[in-house]
Amino acid sequence: MNDRVNHPSSGKQLPGHPLTGEELSPTLAAHTAGMASATPPPAAVERAQQRLMRRLQARPGSTRRPVRARWLTAATAAVLALVAVMAVPLLTDGGDAFAAVQGHFRDFRTLSMRIEQRIGGRTLQTSHMVVNADGVLRTDVGEQLSVIVDPVRGRLLTLLHGPRRAMAMPLDQAAASPDAALDWLEQIRQFQGQAERLPGTRNIDGREARGWALEVEGTRLVLWADADGLPLAMDMAGGGGDGDVGLQLHYRFGFDAPVPAGHLSSEVPPGYTLAAPDRD
Repeated sequence: MNDRVNHPSSGKQLPGHPLTGEELSPTLAAHTAGMASATPPPAAVERAQQRLMRRLQARPGSTRRPVRARWLTAATAAVLALVAVMAVPLLTDGGDAFAAVQGHFRDFRTLSMRIEQRIGGRTLQTSHMVVNADGVLRTDVGEQLSVIVDPVRGRLLTLLHGPRRAMAMPLDQAAASPDAALDWLEQIRQFQGQAERLPGTRNIDGREARGWALEVEGTRLVLWADADGLPLAMDMAGGGGDGDVGLQLHYRFGFDAPVPAGHLSSEVPPGYTLAAPDRD
């Protein structure tokens, strides 16, 4: 795992544009406010335009039609220049960049994850998850246990690899939501708040990544994505209960990687004996 912090960059928030709500630089915001407060009366504008027309018409070789054409061309160029200046801070706004991150979480064929649970820098457990576009989820805990949640067929399959036993049950009979570990995925997909762009970058497995912090239901998530918005990693706190004090979850993502045949199947695999689920 190769994580390295590079030089930080400024992350100040810019004032909002009064018409579009987009962010402007402080200089442009002040200039826009000054223009709005100093708009001349219509009569003065008309007189100024008439003086300009007379001066242009007085030039040697000028006629009314080309003067007007030149005036329209100059006016159009001025408007385009102003739009270009105003567009600079809009194009550099972070909203579109984070929207690209959300887009990857909304539209994938498969999403694979390696999750490390840590306390005080010590890794307690490592698990792997794979979910497809239909919501079929497989979780592998170490090499001993696998759980497949299949909402398409409405069943839950648990595999104990040591004794090669399998237990199956309908999803509606599960004691708790077996896919609750992916609640954060839907929260990110639906997130409409302000994602905070973090200063600096990280090197994750040889790729430069930018950070985004967001609060979802009282939990702080930090997402790391490359320049194209492809999510590479995520850091988050534990569930928040007394037993989770100091617990951190660290994710590594892989999008649309090939999945072995049958890996997400909720059918009992060959060589496993189907056993009845334990009863309390």
